[in-house]
Amino acid sequence: MLKVVENQDAGEVGEELLLLDEIARQGAQRMLMTALKWEADSYVERHRGERDEHGHALVVRNGRASTRKVTLGTGTVELQAPRVNDRRRDEEGHRQRFTSHLLPPYDFRPALEGLLGEGAAGLSPTNIARLTAGWEREYQEFGRRDLSGRQYL
Repeated sequence: MLKVVENQDAGEVGEELLLLDEIARQGAQRMLMTALKWEADSYVERHRGERDEHGHALVVRNGRASTRKVTLGTGTVELQAPRVNDRRRDEEGHRQRFTSHLLPPYDFRPALEGLLGEGAAGLSPTNIARLTAGWEREYQEFGRRDLSGRQYL
C-alpha cells in the first residue's frame, strides 16, 4: 500500500512533484500488474474443464515472463506479465496461444523494417535480442561520455 509522507526538507515544489510522479508511476504499475494477472487467471478459468487423456489440465498458469519495460503516460515502468501454458490444439494441429489484450507481444517487424530495410523483417528472436542488447550497450556508453572539454551551440 502506498503511503504519502510529507517531506519536511522539500523546500521546492519541484521535489514534491517528483514524489507525486513516482506515486502515479507506482500506482499505474500496480494497476496494470493486477489487470494482467486477472486477464491470465480468467483465461485459465475459462478453459479449466479441458483435460488431456490423463486428466491433466490443458491450460495452466506458467510463472511470469521476463521483465519488460513499458512506457505509460506516467513514465516507464517495468512489468513481469503472467505466462499461460495452453496445450490445446486447433483442428489443423496448431497450438492455441494465450495473448494478452492489455500487453500484446513485442512486434519488432515494423521497427526493424524502418531501421534496417525490408530484409530485416525475417530476423530470428535470437538475432533481435542480440541487436537490442548491443543497442542498449551503445546507448549507455553514449550517456556516459565526458563532454566537459567541448562546447556546443
